[in-house]
Amino acid sequence: MGKFSMKGLVENHNTWAYVRKVPKALTNHPSFNGRSNYRKQLGLRSLSDEQLFQKWKQAHEDFEQYIDNLKQVNVDVIDRNALIKRAEAYLRANNLNAGMLSSDESLTEDDNQQHQYDLKQMIGHLGIFDELFDHGAREHYEQSIDPFSQSSPLPAHLQVQKHAWKILTQPATKNKTQYLFSDCWAVYAAKKGLDESSRATKRTKATFSNFIKITGNHILSEQTIDEALVSYVDAREAVRDNNITSGNKPSPSPASIERELNTLLAIFRTTIKKYRLKIVVERPEIREDIKPLERHTFTSEEQIKLVNAASDTTQSDYKPHKELMFLIMVQTGTHITELLRLKRDKVKLDHDIPHIILDGELKTQQRKRVIPLVYRVDQIKELAQIFEDDSEHFFGEDNAKRTPDNYSTQLNKICKRINPNSTSYSCRHSFKHHAQVKGIDTQIVANLGGWSGKDAGLSRQMLSYGSSGLLNTDSLLRLQDAMLQINEHLIESETD
Repeated sequence: MGKFSMKGLVENHNTWAYVRKVPKALTNHPSFNGRSNYRKQLGLRSLSDEQLFQKWKQAHEDFEQYIDNLKQVNVDVIDRNALIKRAEAYLRANNLNAGMLSSDESLTEDDNQQHQYDLKQMIGHLGIFDELFDHGAREHYEQSIDPFSQSSPLPAHLQVQKHAWKILTQPATKNKTQYLFSDCWAVYAAKKGLDESSRATKRTKATFSNFIKITGNHILSEQTIDEALVSYVDAREAVRDNNITSGNKPSPSPASIERELNTLLAIFRTTIKKYRLKIVVERPEIREDIKPLERHTFTSEEQIKLVNAASDTTQSDYKPHKELMFLIMVQTGTHITELLRLKRDKVKLDHDIPHIILDGELKTQQRKRVIPLVYRVDQIKELAQIFEDDSEHFFGEDNAKRTPDNYSTQLNKICKRINPNSTSYSCRHSFKHHAQVKGIDTQIVANLGGWSGKDAGLSRQMLSYGSSGLLNTDSLLRLQDAMLQINEHLIESETD
């Protein structure tokens, strides 16, 4: 198949993209937020024909299936909800509300009739439905003359009047707005005050969008939510099964699916609570068919070897950024993503108590912390000068642009020379292990490592106690003392 016969394939700024127009029937669908085009990046212009075809094929199949799902469900709900909102606004503009002309069970039949008569008299005086009634009378007259005449479509403004009359005369409970899965995101984001531009929010939104892509955008009900959650878990487990069959990493793990479920449940429950919907969401079961991943913990001797390996300039793969990363990671328990986001003004190497401040974009609020540096600080200063540029990034703009996965691959190679079961993330687990072995106070360990109260065995109140004062001298001295104990073996290795 040639490039130009691939429907929706577009080249722009040296990249390939898949672009399709959204069908008119779905223009107002909340999944597209008013966008007229669907767009998905496929990759750089340098992709081979085979790579491009495979990426296009996947994008094309995804789009066709997605559109097919949306066409089959809920378009009528979107139109109905929009009509209800317009009709309610029409009534409110005339001091009327839904259900005002319906029978009130608390009144007698005579009282209901009198109330409805008085209200109709007022409505007739306002003339707000005259055009609708005149149109109906005219059509009735035309059909009485010619029974085979076709009725003309009702103009949009008269459709609103017609529905306004309908909800005025029916009990209000019959005209409640129905919510779609996609409506839940805006409610959740507003309730949590999320920054839509942050990585954490984008990651959460991507999980929810993927959920809708897999299960469809259904009307919110107990049955649809339960069925969709079960379908989602089945789909995610099927991905893992396929990876195992193909000899790849068994991903996503049960723990990963559990975290995704937590996100989905939180989003649904926020909407359910806001609108007081009588819906109880059940958590579906997850197959525990693989053992949790056991991460290697470096021994004291292995940590020393790791730092020396990363500092060995005779190695063919030696790079200053790798040495600097390991010098910080091993002694602080930080990880690659945190270091790549570290700002230069948050690294206080000339302070009486050298330290780094992690308070930018982190995985959780607990990850915000202050960590004194106690090992090879002069070497860290020397290496840091290499990456000084006009950017705000401690590791320089060029390094900050690359993905954490890129660095993870680089650092993992060095880790596996020390222990084949280790990864760069083992530095974080090792930091916590050595802190516990040294008997460091649990709250200090949590403050230094940025672990949650659940991980550290602390309540939320205990975890946050005193955290706002971590930058005062007394607190820094206390943290420094803990860091000296945790890294004692590294420091002593320098004097041997």
